[in-house]
Amino acid sequence: MLEPHAPELRAEFEAWLGADPAHAKAYDALERFATLSQRLPAPERRPRRQAVGPRRLAPAFGAIALVATAATGLLLLVTGREAATYAAVANPGPAIRLYRLSDGSTITLDADTNLDVAIKPASREVRIRSGRARFKVTDEPDRPFTVSSDGGRVTANGSEFDVALNGDRMTVVALQGDVHVSPDGSDRPAVPLANGAAVQVEGASVDMTSVSREDRLWPAGRLSFDNTPLEKIVATANRLGGPPIRLGSDGIGTLKVTAVLDLRDTRALARKLAAALELKVDDRGGEVVLTR
Repeated sequence: MLEPHAPELRAEFEAWLGADPAHAKAYDALERFATLSQRLPAPERRPRRQAVGPRRLAPAFGAIALVATAATGLLLLVTGREAATYAAVANPGPAIRLYRLSDGSTITLDADTNLDVAIKPASREVRIRSGRARFKVTDEPDRPFTVSSDGGRVTANGSEFDVALNGDRMTVVALQGDVHVSPDGSDRPAVPLANGAAVQVEGASVDMTSVSREDRLWPAGRLSFDNTPLEKIVATANRLGGPPIRLGSDGIGTLKVTAVLDLRDTRALARKLAAALELKVDDRGGEVVLTR
């Protein structure tokens, strides 16, 4: 479910899961088994001299882990030791993707984003390798949530924030709750961020910066829709700002759309929808009207 064609597979999986109570029971059993594989420290899995074993076993464990995350993107990253196994989480694109961790936290990944995630008994850790992600962290005071890169570190709890990596420069935007930022490996005290504040971390410095409205709305970019009614897409886009799109002809709201769309620019969105559905666009300044 981490590949570009995942939305098609997800619909088939959901249909199978709901078709019979026995399917859900089988899935739960498989999910628990997949979790056990995360408990194995790497050196204990197989001696290197047994060359045939790893080639035979690796695909099986990989398939199990893939199926276990299929229904909701749930990442069950469990370990019995502090030396946790990190799970690689990637979004090659083109659509934005949402993942839910076993602690209830969520991570929204922009396209071309790569992370490593480990949920430990006493901590929750994410390493950002590239790209941009939005974190919505559950409140667990005894188990801090950290996001780190080669240049900086974010510590948060019960909060929501963005982290973007551009080379060695890390940009952090605090959206809600308790967010602290520090240069990685530095003895300097962490800098608390007020809601809405943004900083850039590079070298040993943490400097205030500004972030555009478009960058703050990035999770609304490149959303994937599969056989979705036009009225639902328009309603979602209108909640993000203006000018609003209005449907000016009866019946067109039920037209179905399958596409990856950027909802941040409503004028551009209206033009794309009109071209795909053979509609007309009337830009009246205060609103954009779609008609037959």
